[in-house]
This record gives sequence, structure tokens and C-alpha cells, in this order.
Amino acid sequence: MYWLVDMFREYASNEAIVWFDIGKGQYNAFTGESGNEILTLLYYFGAARIISLTGCNVEIETHRDFDIEYIQVDNVRQIWRYCKPDKINIISIEPFLNNDVIHAKLMSDIIDSLVWLANRGFIHRPLAVFYDELHNVWPSSGHGIYDNRKAAGIQRRSNNQAKKAVQKLRSTGIRIVGSTHQWTQMYKSVRLSFEWLVVRRGTIFSNDASDLAKYNPRWQHMPTWAAYIVIPQRTHLGPFRCLYYKIPDHLGSVKYNGIYQMQIE
Repeated sequence: MYWLVDMFREYASNEAIVWFDIGKGQYNAFTGESGNEILTLLYYFGAARIISLTGCNVEIETHRDFDIEYIQVDNVRQIWRYCKPDKINIISIEPFLNNDVIHAKLMSDIIDSLVWLANRGFIHRPLAVFYDELHNVWPSSGHGIYDNRKAAGIQRRSNNQAKKAVQKLRSTGIRIVGSTHQWTQMYKSVRLSFEWLVVRRGTIFSNDASDLAKYNPRWQHMPTWAAYIVIPQRTHLGPFRCLYYKIPDHLGSVKYNGIYQMQIE
């Protein structure tokens, strides 16, 4: 996904980039390696705007002079109004959640507000939304929060909203870019709504993408540097060599202070 951000920044400078921070960090005090995505984005792509919820603080410790703007909002529905193309817009919500039901409810509200505002011209476009490990947001059955009826209902609503959003937002100048560990971990109707995919080593397609599933042996034995661009049920191109974005050393660390709480009705 860093590669796609790089291409958008170079060839689509008017496109706002929105990156959802999932709190990934590989900071090692002994080696100095700092793999937090926020720091990596700042290192490669310059200025960033970090948007979080009130009371949820992102604290960055670094010796580098990064250009960072901090914004806090009271409601997740307000985040889209601050997403502009002048900086990378980093939405930091997930690291402050310790409840799967709240996570599903907030993502439902986020997507609902994105569609609402997009159809009324209240947000900047074109806009690209990046979300790593998307199967944790819109999971298939058995991979989500199905432990009780209320939780399952919230998750199903979020999944169904996503299916409509992925299909409809393209016409409004908004694209969603996501990654998943495995094809079948993502909700079926959502994964089938994406127009094109980038396949990396170890991918396994199921029978709902039969034209791609027959090439599973190829995907399983690809070199680590390779990728294919595929259009489900039609064709695929490649392999091409993916650019390598090395995790920089000694950038610093990112700390998350606060826990977001809300009442689920």
C-alpha cells in the first residue's frame, strides 16, 4: 500500500490520502528499528495530519523535524471534513478501542457518514481511503464478533454498508484500498465488490473467484518480491516487482494514551 500512496502522491497530487492507523508497531529499543506506520508514512511522504477522537492522544517521540498537525473530533462522523490533499490524513481510532462491538459500531458510522457526505459534496474529492488488514473491519462469518445477537447485528450492518459503499463510492471520486491476510477472511459481498486486486505470495482464492482459484498453485509459489494485478473473473497481469519500502531505523516511537468508551444502544 505504500507503493500506491507513492504513486498517488506523484501522479494524482490533488487526491486526498486517508490512512487508517491500526497501531502497527515494531519498535525495538535494542536495534532502533521503528516500524510504526505513522512514522513510516512521515518518513516517506512528508507532512501528515493525525485525526483522533477527543481524549485519545497520539504521542510521537522523535528527533526528526516532522510536520505533524493534530486534530481531535468529538464524533467519528466529523473526520472526513478535515481530510485534505495538502497532507497525508492519518485517522487514529482503532488503537484506542478495546471492545469489538464498539469497533464495529464506529466503522459503521464512519462509512455511513462517508457515503452521506460524498453524495452531498461536503468532502474533498478525489479521495483514496487506505485500510490495512481489512478483514478485521468487515470479516466473514466465523472471523468477526458473532458471540451474541446484538454484536452480530452490528457487524452485519457494518458489512452490508461496506458492500454498498465499495460499489457506489467510485462514482463519487472516492476509492477504498485495503489489504487482507486471506481472501476468505473478508465478508464475501465486500471482497467481490472490489474491481481489481494485487495478489502476493501465499494467496488462496475460493470457488467464488473460480477463474483465479485455478491459479492458486501459481500464487502459492511466487517469489516474495513479485505481485500480480488481477481483475476478478476476467484476467491477470504480471508478475511485476514490488518496490521495497524499508523500515527506517531510529525514527522514534509512537504511544497511544486513552481508551475510547461509548454506550451501545
